[in-house]
Amino acid sequence: MADVSTTTLMNYFPTKEALVFDLDDEMERSLVEAVTERAPDLSVLDSLRRHMRARVERAVSGRHADRFMKLVLDTPALRDHWYKIWLRHEQALANAIAAELDRPADDMACTALAHLVLDAFSLAVQSADPLRMIDTAFDIVDSGWPPANWAPTA
Repeated sequence: MADVSTTTLMNYFPTKEALVFDLDDEMERSLVEAVTERAPDLSVLDSLRRHMRARVERAVSGRHADRFMKLVLDTPALRDHWYKIWLRHEQALANAIAAELDRPADDMACTALAHLVLDAFSLAVQSADPLRMIDTAFDIVDSGWPPANWAPTA
């Protein structure tokens, strides 16, 4: 055990929840890079789909990932904190999308896309079939809601 006082610890981590989530800057950077450093032949949406699929796979299948996400999702304070910090990336992602698509920084469609992409991840990590959920969410964003005669699959 480290010999660190609570005061010193709280200088680095302003809340108890922040002790659990220490990769916030890296997460935002990787989201923005998924847009700004994508292959030239890959659309913004396809690049974000690939990025989120990879992130979902890591979140649910890493060595300790299942336990970590279970802890987060089963603890209301951690779940709420995780969701808040996750959505903090919305503006940075929206700005990156707008810049890549040569749209104004305050473009509502870019903001909506950023929000939907982030929420797709939230849905996926809570789903019984995370990869299928992320693909379903991106299919809806990419193609729109299915036609009236569409029937869901089990």
